[in-house]
Amino acid sequence: DISHVPQRLLAMTRPACQAIAAHSSADKPALLFVASAKQAQLTAVDVLAAAKQAGDPERHLHLAAEDLAPHLARLQDAAARHFAERGVGLLHEHLSRGDRRVVEALFEAGAISLCVVSHSLCWGLSLSAHLVVLLDTHFFDGAEHRYADY
Repeated sequence: DISHVPQRLLAMTRPACQAIAAHSSADKPALLFVASAKQAQLTAVDVLAAAKQAGDPERHLHLAAEDLAPHLARLQDAAARHFAERGVGLLHEHLSRGDRRVVEALFEAGAISLCVVSHSLCWGLSLSAHLVVLLDTHFFDGAEHRYADY
């Protein structure tokens, strides 16, 4: 039991990456839910690093670069574009509606097989996945200055 939240999230990332590597593929996509938009980006970086370390940096990308380029050009958010071109979708509350549609369409089409999603979108998301991973069930509630369950 790790009570320090950043350390707990760091400890959970490796098993989550291993589960995703073992149970997801082009025809078996995965969703990874995290607490915040910032944690979504940090987790996406960790997922890509784990894939690179395993010797398969494009594990989650299932579309040729020239076919992916027109979709990437429609993404306004630089971070979402960066991760999508490597096969990882990034969905959080700060993305524009258009960017969310592009990432969701890439995921639904099987071009990318992993989406890292912030918890605030979990109730309104209509994506199907073979594997769903919850990376912690706490988020920082700034109004109350404490970590709370979601």
